[in-house]
Amino acid sequence: MKISHRLTLTMAAVAILSVFLLAGLIYNSTGSIFSRYINRTITLQYQRWAEGLQSYYAEQGNWDNLQTYLQNPAGNVVSPGHRRGRGPGVNAQRFMMGDIIVVDANHMVIGNSSGTRLGEYVSDRELKNAYPLEVGNKYIGSVIFYETGMTRLGELEIDFLTNMSRATLLAALLTLIIAIILAIFISRKISQPISKLALATNQLAQGHWSTRAQIQGDQEIIVLADNFNLMAQKLEEAQARRENITADIIHELKTPLSILRGNLESLQSGALVASEETFLSLQDEIIRLTKLVEDLEVLSRLESGKLALDLQPCEMSGLLDALFPIVNTLELQGKVFKSEIADSLPPLYVDKGRTLQVLINLLSNAMYYTPEGGTIILQANKGKEGFVHLIISDSGKGIEEQDLKHIFDRFYRADRSRSRRLGGTGLGLAIARGFVEAQEGSIWAESTPGKGSTFHLLLPAVT
Repeated sequence: MKISHRLTLTMAAVAILSVFLLAGLIYNSTGSIFSRYINRTITLQYQRWAEGLQSYYAEQGNWDNLQTYLQNPAGNVVSPGHRRGRGPGVNAQRFMMGDIIVVDANHMVIGNSSGTRLGEYVSDRELKNAYPLEVGNKYIGSVIFYETGMTRLGELEIDFLTNMSRATLLAALLTLIIAIILAIFISRKISQPISKLALATNQLAQGHWSTRAQIQGDQEIIVLADNFNLMAQKLEEAQARRENITADIIHELKTPLSILRGNLESLQSGALVASEETFLSLQDEIIRLTKLVEDLEVLSRLESGKLALDLQPCEMSGLLDALFPIVNTLELQGKVFKSEIADSLPPLYVDKGRTLQVLINLLSNAMYYTPEGGTIILQANKGKEGFVHLIISDSGKGIEEQDLKHIFDRFYRADRSRSRRLGGTGLGLAIARGFVEAQEGSIWAESTPGKGSTFHLLLPAVT
């Protein structure tokens, strides 16, 4: 099921449930309020009847002609001194549809709206529901109200509730229709960007690496699209690197193989004399080819995480002693080497052989680019907690900014004039970075053209 359909059905179901619950609540609340209104009206009418009867007795001084009063509570004066309208009034007569019994102080019926119980005595059980009548703190009798039509809904009340129910149902249906339309609109608004992203993902899966998601919408969708575009960019860059690496490997292998083939063919044809110099040249190409294959094998192990490391504590002094041959070469070339090692440095926790290979590679590059009389400095300080910070700086010609971010890439050469026959395989810095990162360290470079370069290493220390 499409996400748009699922969202529409879910939102519609929620809307239906909410609308009908609200309609039911409104209907029940209206009925409850209306019932309370009726009960309150009944209570007020009872009080008006009781007050009217008390006023009648107070003005009459007795219960004479009470029966006439009960049957015409809103009529004219029924006895001398009784004013018009002092009884419950026409509204009371209209609403009171049951029987009213008035008893005197002796509990004998002296007034009855139906006229069927005059002269009878009421029981104590009936008196429990009676309203006592008093004039001047004197008990003069009681009035008993039996079932009235107000306890049942009349035509007007039923008609009101019916109209209310119809209006509520109509409002519920209209609300439901609007809710469904909004659900369809919102679900499409949400699902369309996702559908576009799914299409872009499918295109990317088919190898269209330049695919990008141009999506607008809610913040979450935009973030998802941005992440997708970043992933697509990384994949495109990785694919480009793979293609470049393949081309570079072919080129690197092609050169020594072509030289070997040409020399061998020349030897076979007699055009080249089989001398010691010839064989040494062939041997150099084989050594260079072997070194390239070995470096590629090391890189492959680094990328797959299968490179075995012999991690153990290693003092800086031991590393400096192992660097003596290359330091001696520097000095023989008329270049100055300085070491500045901080006191109380903790031992490194590294693979000594791999770390030496990194340092030798960096010092060899520094030696190549530093002119005679220039200076190369190796510093060692405490880095962030648990690390030692090594710095190798030179006074060479430096690295251009556009080259600096690529110097750790495979086969990348910042110096285009440096021949591959004299410049190694072009994998040294890539392998150095792999060795450092495999030991959970980090390496980066800084450079100012014309003033030299600085390489930084953070290597883990014994804690």
